[in-house]
Amino acid sequence: YWKSFQKLSDNKWEYHRFHIFHGYLSILTENYFTCSKADYKALGSVIDDKTEPYLFRIEAAFTRGLKEWDRSRREDAATFYRLAIQMGDEMPESQRRRKFLRMDPQNTGKIHWTVAELAEVTLKTVRDNLRVLEYKTAPPISGTNVAGDRTYPRSDGTTYVDPQRSKFFGGTSDLELLDRMAVGGSKCDGCGKTLAETGLEELFRCKRCRMAYYCGEACQRKRWKAGHKEACRQPNQIEVGDYMRIGRLQSKPEWQGLVVQVLKPDPNKEGRWLVQGEAIKQQVSISSNKLDHIRPAA
Repeated sequence: YWKSFQKLSDNKWEYHRFHIFHGYLSILTENYFTCSKADYKALGSVIDDKTEPYLFRIEAAFTRGLKEWDRSRREDAATFYRLAIQMGDEMPESQRRRKFLRMDPQNTGKIHWTVAELAEVTLKTVRDNLRVLEYKTAPPISGTNVAGDRTYPRSDGTTYVDPQRSKFFGGTSDLELLDRMAVGGSKCDGCGKTLAETGLEELFRCKRCRMAYYCGEACQRKRWKAGHKEACRQPNQIEVGDYMRIGRLQSKPEWQGLVVQVLKPDPNKEGRWLVQGEAIKQQVSISSNKLDHIRPAA
């Protein structure tokens, strides 16, 4: 599919290219095969190529968002979903009016679709998925610090008292934790301005944790000094006291999405951590690759 799509590079074959590209994306979204690095590169090339029709770029961004979500990279998934929505808004009228003959995607009996109508089928799913990512759905955890006091050992042997973490013990702890469950990117984590208020196409992300968003360097520096330096985590970095979401745990599907606090490394099993939370009263051992970061407190 991909090789055929590349060979028909002239947009006079746009109708044929659409069906070929849609076949390629269907294979990826249905998980018939593992999405390879070459597939991610292929999707990226279509998304970034401004000579490609907007419909193709929207479909590619949507598919990339799905694949990022499959990998539990919720922030990245949200980024690609927002990009698809932005491209839908930017699509010129000349492209919107074009008509394709296509199998009925909504079982309405209709076979002639404008590009705008086809794009809307995808964009509706994009908006629904983004709404799920942005919604604060996580169950609250215990209001007590199950890890002990607020002094936490770091992997480099030092310890610190996290001033931001102290906010999660008391009357508003659950609400603040729920706020961290939603993906970022809709407002600056420094000044609080919305994306529309900043006038930017998209906010800047912390290059380390990829989960904090800023409108500029000034807000990023201010937030770093205010506590993000301590709260920031690399993708595979886990520290005692961290709040994390359980994911991809096939043996206990009822725990999927629950928030737990990391207590300590499992002394009996390498690569696993002892965790505990509101819905999991006892300490349990979970592999590090089944624990996903939520947005940092600072």
